[in-house]
Amino acid sequence: MFYNDFQNCKFLYNILYFMENLFYAAEKLGVCRLLDIYFAKMVVKNLSSSVNKDKLMLVSFCVSMYHGKGHVCLPIRFLDPLYIFDGKFLDLSEAIWNKVGNLSIYDWKEIFFVSSIVGYGLHVTPLVFDNENIYLYRMWKCECIVADFFSKSNIFSFNVEERLRLFSLLNKYFSEDSFLFDNDINWQKIAVFTSLMYKVSIICGGPGTGKTYIISKLLSILLDFYGSSFRIVMAAPTAKSALKMTESLNVSVDILSLNLEQRRCLPKVGITIHSLLNKYKYFYCKDLFCDIYFSGFDILIIDEVSMVDLNMMSDIISFLPSDVRVVFLGDHYQLPSIEAGSVLSDICEVYNFGCSFKKYKNIFELTGFKVDFCDAKNNIGFSDNICFLNKSFRFHVSSDIYRLSNEIKSGNYINVLMLLKSSVFKNISYFFLEDFEMYKNMLMNFVNFYKKYFSLVNRREKPYIILNMFNRFRILCVLRDGPFGVIFLNCFFEQILKDLGLIFYNKNYDKNYLGRPIMILKNTPSLDLYNGDIGIILSISSKDDDYEVYFYSSVNKRLKKVLYSFLPKHETSFVMTIHKSQGLEFSNVLLVLPNCITSLLTRELLYTAVTRSKKYLTIYGTDSILQYCIKNKINRISGLVNRIKGNIM
Repeated sequence: MFYNDFQNCKFLYNILYFMENLFYAAEKLGVCRLLDIYFAKMVVKNLSSSVNKDKLMLVSFCVSMYHGKGHVCLPIRFLDPLYIFDGKFLDLSEAIWNKVGNLSIYDWKEIFFVSSIVGYGLHVTPLVFDNENIYLYRMWKCECIVADFFSKSNIFSFNVEERLRLFSLLNKYFSEDSFLFDNDINWQKIAVFTSLMYKVSIICGGPGTGKTYIISKLLSILLDFYGSSFRIVMAAPTAKSALKMTESLNVSVDILSLNLEQRRCLPKVGITIHSLLNKYKYFYCKDLFCDIYFSGFDILIIDEVSMVDLNMMSDIISFLPSDVRVVFLGDHYQLPSIEAGSVLSDICEVYNFGCSFKKYKNIFELTGFKVDFCDAKNNIGFSDNICFLNKSFRFHVSSDIYRLSNEIKSGNYINVLMLLKSSVFKNISYFFLEDFEMYKNMLMNFVNFYKKYFSLVNRREKPYIILNMFNRFRILCVLRDGPFGVIFLNCFFEQILKDLGLIFYNKNYDKNYLGRPIMILKNTPSLDLYNGDIGIILSISSKDDDYEVYFYSSVNKRLKKVLYSFLPKHETSFVMTIHKSQGLEFSNVLLVLPNCITSLLTRELLYTAVTRSKKYLTIYGTDSILQYCIKNKINRISGLVNRIKGNIM
């Protein structure tokens, strides 16, 4: 529960003066979690001396609180009343600091030096102080593993004959693409070259830049080069993004001239990273992890890497054998992971270091492109392994979606608002959501979009036609709760549909009706259903007197039918959150922004929502909310970039 005024909970610490009671006051204000308090109490519980107990309790509390907000560490300079609650509730911040005294950074370092709960990484302690940052031990360890991994270039060594063969294969598979680039540099070809030459590579690009198309060409070249014994695994953070990756790859591969044996080597389906990790359980023995690694494949391709948090990236790296290639795909402008860290964004900063002379020489020799870079250096670490794609094949440079997304990326909210309010955009509409009348108009606009869909349902059209129609359009919002959240909007929309006679509830099944879209919320491999899958109730089984829900399988491109009573946890999905839509795309998107400021509103969230649309976009919101979104860029604190710089400089 949030209080509008700090005075509402001031009584909590006027009477009770212990440090933990000040933390409970902060929890009542909604600026921290109970977990942060319990962690701080646990850490200092067994301290032999009570001299610095309150001070160390405060440090533990702050580190845990920052971790809960997605940060990897807490800079020591943030141990200040102005930073503890993001500059809010200064009265409470001052009260907490009055308990520990006005300490300088030097004072804090002295306390850390003599404390048994703060270490420097030489042995396991709850907290680690390193490079002027304070970490949870686990996060410090993960950051070190990831930094070490992405500090090395790891270039493959090919002899003259092999280089000539790679040159020939690159020209073979990119011979028909030259017209797409108008004699410019083909960065897709350079991206494939990068993944061929380096054991670990990152390909970054926005929607429509051809990341999956590049993978199809890369795999074709590798199968040609190494033969059909080359083993491939594809993974993604979520089941939905893994299936989407497989679907896109299948479409791309269809246009390539692969023989039957090569096609059999391609993965039939992508898997989640969690599933990949679970196949290789590690055992804990005498404080050491046994050496059990990924095995059975030669290349690992991971999509939607922006969603991979620091801990998961560390787990992936820890189990990789030395001879496996890894290709990471992602868009560092999209939403970062839910858990702590923004690994892809941090690593992409490495590219600012420049690239090596050796890479430019290899690019010219193997692709024929003479890339003119002025920041070439002799030894540049992992920078050589990253390739950025800027040319979109989904959007023309003059398309509305492309222009709007670029303005959002650049953070130019004045241009964004000016363009939305002008008549420049033909495929983007912006409605100022100023009152309840406009809110009702918005809901009626929902109905207009779905009228054709329900006409197909009521005519009992073929399921795949109905599913294709439904998947062309989607309503996206930021929140789950409240009048602008998923739950309320879905319920309100269903009531309007009922009042208009477009849906009819079945008496035997509460709140169910033909045409109800359902999103699965729990992975259920036994039914081949995964979190994010969307199906539609389209018939009633005469045998079981149960609803039948139809899902479209991206892998084998066939419909599957599941009885409603067998479904795992699910919800109505006319409206879905932007987070759930990540990795998906629709012809037409309607975006609903809330009418009040929330911490979820960020530039990355708006960019992700806008780029879900392939053609048409409608935005409901206010100028102030849009301005806040664009100005509020996610800035997660970590030491990863500086740690990599320290490793390679």
